[in-house]
Amino acid sequence: MPERNKESYCTNDGEVYAECAPGCEPSCDNPSPGVICELECQLDSCTCEDGLLRAENGKCVTKGECNANGLPHPESKTK
Repeated sequence: MPERNKESYCTNDGEVYAECAPGCEPSCDNPSPGVICELECQLDSCTCEDGLLRAENGKCVTKGECNANGLPHPESKTK
């Protein structure tokens, strides 16, 4: 990917660009996906910043913002 596009590639709050992101990132449903996911590589992708989890709605949230359904709590301000 051209250098000039990397900064604007990921536009959602809490996301960062990764040249080689893990095959599956930590999520509300699975906060610790395991070593197998780390061995896979998704090229030129957006991943949640360290400490954030991917919610079912695709947003990056803190663990405290996840509910039992993998979605942010309605009263939470998602990142």
